[in-house]
This record gives sequence, C-alpha cells and structure tokens, in this order.
Amino acid sequence: MYEIIIGLYGTAKDVTRIGTAAADLLEARALGASLSIVDGGGRHDDLAEQWRITHPGTDPGTRAAFELRVGLESGPVDVAALTEAITRVVCPDPEHSTPCRVPWDSYWREN
Repeated sequence: MYEIIIGLYGTAKDVTRIGTAAADLLEARALGASLSIVDGGGRHDDLAEQWRITHPGTDPGTRAAFELRVGLESGPVDVAALTEAITRVVCPDPEHSTPCRVPWDSYWREN
C-alpha cells in the first residue's frame, strides 16, 4: 500500500475544487484509489509562511493547511506518475513565474 500526500494552504473552496479535480482524475484512471482530505495538523506550516512571504501585508482570511491523501495498491513507478498528475491538478504550469495560488507540497510513502 502506498500513500500520496499533497499539502495545501488554501481556503475550503480551493481545497474542495482541488479535491474534486483529483477525484475525477483518480476515477478516470480506474486505480481503485481512495482519496481523503484532512486537516494539515501542523505538518504544513511552511506553506502558510510561504503564502505570507508572497502576499506581504495581506490577511490570509480563512486559509488553512490541509492534506489531500490518496491511498492505493500499486508499484512505486505508478505512484510517482500519479503524484505528478495530481500535482498538475494543483499547479497546471510548474514553470510559471508567479507564486502558486494555493501553496502546496507533495510526497509519497510506502505504508
């Protein structure tokens, strides 16, 4: 079993939009993966700091840290490719010159 974790710092609306798009991606790939969105639990405080640095003097409003978690039975090559595809849902253009609208990070692990 593998788990992909995408840390997000955004509003509930941002996270819902990203979660829905990720769920659609998983469904289209028919991998039998599970998806959940949970509180960031202090594991992604660096994303809040990144947002503050790129938006000086701006109130973060209702933004908070969340984790999008994907569990699946697969091999590491499939997991790496799926991680890349999900991060493109969060940030479609990895070469853009401005900060991401929703700061994020990602990793995967074997459970």
